[in-house]
Amino acid sequence: MRTVQHVFRRGGVYWWRRRIAKISSERFRQPIAVSLKTRELATARRLAAHLTLASEQIIGQEASNMLSKQQVKSLLTVAVSDHLHKLSRIAAMELADGFSAADGRRLDLLTGWALRLKAPATMRPFLRADSRKRIFPTSTKRSSHFVGRG
Repeated sequence: MRTVQHVFRRGGVYWWRRRIAKISSERFRQPIAVSLKTRELATARRLAAHLTLASEQIIGQEASNMLSKQQVKSLLTVAVSDHLHKLSRIAAMELADGFSAADGRRLDLLTGWALRLKAPATMRPFLRADSRKRIFPTSTKRSSHFVGRG
């Protein structure tokens, strides 16, 4: 299984840890660590990706060099809580609509690949055979339009 960037496990709970360049200069040598509040690897993957994006957005802001380490950690902790609530709401809506967990995962894969294929041509992905099988359980002609190698 692939490792998740910036994620480690402490006491059965996944954590996200990263040094943030603009604020970890001489003032902050220690990285910022935020609990992902989950024991599930799949949820930790989603939260870690969201936190990495949030940290990149913080770094990109001009005022980020004026934030303290504690303020950045607080912003990222709120981002985790908000995203966990969002994932819970999505799961509840899927159950209410009669979707199973497997259906939800398949829809997530389809959405992810749709966004990747919508990317600029220089960043165009290829669809591996194992991913193609998960997205299209039965062999169809529709899967042939994806750029890919088996």
